[in-house]
Amino acid sequence: GSQKAFVIGNFYPLNGDPVPVEVSMHTFMYKNRKAAIWVARDISERVKIEKERAASIEQLSQNIEQFAILGDNIRNPLQVIRGGVALLEGQEEYISLIEEQVDQIDERIKQLDEGWLDSENVINFMRRNYK
Repeated sequence: GSQKAFVIGNFYPLNGDPVPVEVSMHTFMYKNRKAAIWVARDISERVKIEKERAASIEQLSQNIEQFAILGDNIRNPLQVIRGGVALLEGQEEYISLIEEQVDQIDERIKQLDEGWLDSENVINFMRRNYK
């Protein structure tokens, strides 16, 4: 025998909601005549999982975008603080302390940016491979 058709579609029962199915048709010889058998497999669970996966990827993408915006929203006030420190003439211990803290915050934001890029790469991989 051979497989002649492979289709994904919906089965419409008389009393109920459509059911997503995967259908294949196989041909073979039966009593010297060509015969065919159709096999339909319910793929409701697979369709549900694929929809959930797509929604998860989209939510992750939105979260990552928000992290990038958050990083920028933190960096902008840091630059104002850094600029304001220059006005503290003669108070070197305060200047040094504030600059050190600003540098630590900036370093943590850089780490978030690196994590954002890694996460973006993972999401792009998932989009390509889990359609």
